Amino acid sequence: MRKTHAIALAAALALGTLGSATTPAAAVPGCEANAICLWTGENGGGDLYVWKGGYVDVPAAFHDHVYSFRANRPGCFINYAEGTKEVRPVNPGDYADHYDEGFGAVLDAVGDAPC
Repeated sequence: MRKTHAIALAAALALGTLGSATTPAAAVPGCEANAICLWTGENGGGDLYVWKGGYVDVPAAFHDHVYSFRANRPGCFINYAEGTKEVRPVNPGDYADHYDEGFGAVLDAVGDAPC
């Protein structure tokens, strides 16, 4: 009986190890509920800023350097350039892992939706 139990335990441990071997080593971090998370690095790397509502000029480290984001609430990304205001609406479920190739390279502020 003990030998059967030991074999079953070894098999369970082996399956658990195999299962974890397929898990990505560097998964992109999530974002808390009712927030928009901004990172200075691609794929959720670098510094993190969590926006929960209201108009906010992003901190200096994020100004024109939002290279990934996750949205769990509606919001509005804002860029000010040469006296003009450009906006991008953001909805729950929106995300980008390489936003430096998009609006993240010019993002100055975040505000409530609608834009």
